[in-house]
Amino acid sequence: MAGVVWLQRRLHDVPAGDEWLSARELDVQARLLVPKRRADWRLGRWTAKAALAMVLAVEPSRVSILAAEDGAPEAFVGDLPLPLPISVSISHRAGLGLVTVSRHVVVGGDLELIEPRSAAFVREWFDEREQVSIAAARDVDRHDELTCLLWSVKEASAKVLREGLRLDPRSAAVVLESDEVADELGRRWRRTTVRWPTEDRVVTGWCRLDGSFVHAIAGARLTSVPVELR
Repeated sequence: MAGVVWLQRRLHDVPAGDEWLSARELDVQARLLVPKRRADWRLGRWTAKAALAMVLAVEPSRVSILAAEDGAPEAFVGDLPLPLPISVSISHRAGLGLVTVSRHVVVGGDLELIEPRSAAFVREWFDEREQVSIAAARDVDRHDELTCLLWSVKEASAKVLREGLRLDPRSAAVVLESDEVADELGRRWRRTTVRWPTEDRVVTGWCRLDGSFVHAIAGARLTSVPVELR
């Protein structure tokens, strides 16, 4: 397995039945009464199971993905924790699921749909330097791309710290390197660095544009481009 790997799945990839869910996952699903929330949860779980099945060489139905006390996903095979520590991060948006997996570092992954964000959103969640960069975007499309890209990078890095709502995203200073690095399929990634001064932490990572989505992966000392599971 490469250092950090990722997998995407869509809603239509999720099996219609529940045979692939464990007993504990079925208990969680039973409490999800809002159809969209349930569909998103199933998409995230199926994508995570598919990714871990490839990494661990087991059937997806043998994998359970349960929330830790802080809400972060944790993986089990049967009822047992994995013999090796594996970090799993789940994100989903607009019918697309993204899962990031690593055996070496705690990782966070985030997926965002490129869409307009209000001026109030920009003022509330970005520092002055980031606001200047967004305002300088050459056109509306670039403005929306950059806003969503910066936000996705912050979200991914926050998952690495596993501090949830205690963190203030506005305090996170994002640096996007201008040079791009190609992965094995020629997709272009940019290196990212996020400094959280309140935590005295620096989180590195990668981000890219993916059609109408932005895709960010973060972790400690991520020097190599993440690899797609295939």
